[in-house]
Amino acid sequence: MRTAMRRYRPAEDFIRVRDFLKETFYAFGEPLNWGIERWNWARFHPSVFREGDPAGTARNIEFFEGSIRIWEDGNGEIAGVVNVESPEPDGEFFVQRRPGYDALLDEMLDYAETLPKPAGAARSIYAYDRDDALLAALGGRGFVANPERSSCWADLAIGTAPSASLPEGFGLASMAEDMDPAERCKVQGLGFGHADPREWMSVAEYAEVRKAPDYRPELDLATVSPGGEYASCCIVWLDDRNRAAFLEPVCTRPEYRRMGLGRAVVMEGLRRASGLGAERAFVGSKQDFYRRIGFSMSLRSRAWEKA
Repeated sequence: MRTAMRRYRPAEDFIRVRDFLKETFYAFGEPLNWGIERWNWARFHPSVFREGDPAGTARNIEFFEGSIRIWEDGNGEIAGVVNVESPEPDGEFFVQRRPGYDALLDEMLDYAETLPKPAGAARSIYAYDRDDALLAALGGRGFVANPERSSCWADLAIGTAPSASLPEGFGLASMAEDMDPAERCKVQGLGFGHADPREWMSVAEYAEVRKAPDYRPELDLATVSPGGEYASCCIVWLDDRNRAAFLEPVCTRPEYRRMGLGRAVVMEGLRRASGLGAERAFVGSKQDFYRRIGFSMSLRSRAWEKA
């Protein structure tokens, strides 16, 4: 069936692309496209927003949305999408497609290679090792796999997830209950290695994150120390169509690590997601932390680069 490329129209296409990702998540037999958590997080990540700098925020959103192209078939169904993830040009792009449309890959990559990037930076895309059609298309264009840059899907059947208890005196909070937004920003900043508070997302920036269409406040969780500090946190994103739960992000403050708090907040998130119908959990990570709590490293991706 013939297809046509067009620009992304944010007001109508954000949910359409989200639904396309739901429809195609298992369509290849294994996940090759993004999950819905990454689509939400790309547009509503704290780095998109610039408190006190509305022009900077507008530029970031304009770059993300203006870079996206959609391919539609004759029935108006989405056949493929090329998008970026960073709110600023960095040379990286991503390809999502529907099964049966491998012939579109060359046209999609033609477009991707026109996206802006820093002078001298490599053009790059993460591709799964089992995605033969995409790997062949990239290789034919001079892209080369970088063995130093790799990731993978890790997955877990939620019914087999071990239970986790909190150390004495620790509790749980969620954004649906009494979570302190300022503490939520602090734990994520420290958990990802940013000791300087100026590098943390602000309360106003996190309020924008919470506007993501698939964000659920009851699945935005933190563990709370006896002294009231937030020690670990995670967000679980729910794909009801595929009965899948996605973890993004997850972190623990350095001084609270190796106490089971990261495990506890993840397991509580999965317990709540299970109550909403999720049967399987996914995370885009190869960290041993996930292996230790029962996840299997199921599908590896590597960065393919073109100088």
